[in-house]
Amino acid sequence: MQSRAESGFTLMELLISITIMGVILTIIMGGLRIGIRAWETGSRDVESRQRLQIVLSLVKNQLGAACPENIRKPEVDPYLFRGDDYSMEWISRVSIVPGNAHGKVYVIYRIDADDNGGRSLTVAEQSLVRMGPDGQRFVVDEADFYELIRDAHRIGFEYLGASEDGVREWLNIWDPEAQSGWPTAVRITLQMEETKPAAAVIARFHAEPEDG
Repeated sequence: MQSRAESGFTLMELLISITIMGVILTIIMGGLRIGIRAWETGSRDVESRQRLQIVLSLVKNQLGAACPENIRKPEVDPYLFRGDDYSMEWISRVSIVPGNAHGKVYVIYRIDADDNGGRSLTVAEQSLVRMGPDGQRFVVDEADFYELIRDAHRIGFEYLGASEDGVREWLNIWDPEAQSGWPTAVRITLQMEETKPAAAVIARFHAEPEDG
């Protein structure tokens, strides 16, 4: 027959074992939760990168499909392309906006400040086939802009051309009054977070400008 001391010692061991098992289970469950959160974060990051790659690819294709047709606005000399730090416009054979599946489109991209203090990339198009009278051509309403990217830390446009001394370099402005035709290429830089590296895509123009 076991003594009282022996019975108490066995119960103590059982309590210690249960406590140890509880600690181990807590550690395991905590690790699982951390793993699940990391997996969810990784999945969101992958989806976000895929979306950004798709958007940049669409913009690149639309730039590469620029056609030699002038933008004609009232009281402004005709021009093929205009761009600065926050916007660019041209005529393309490729549309990315629903409803403009066929024909040439007037395209304008714009970088805006969004509600969260970040930058957003928006696009608007106007079908040349459906354009109205001259007074309404190449005029885009705010409601026509589609948001492609939001909450970015930095978005920028640069244009490859010749500087005043003839050296080819990336410019912040492509002014048709100073530069004729298209830039050799456009570089779009996108940085979603300040602590992460920026991504860039370069689109080259392939068409030859028309006369006049």
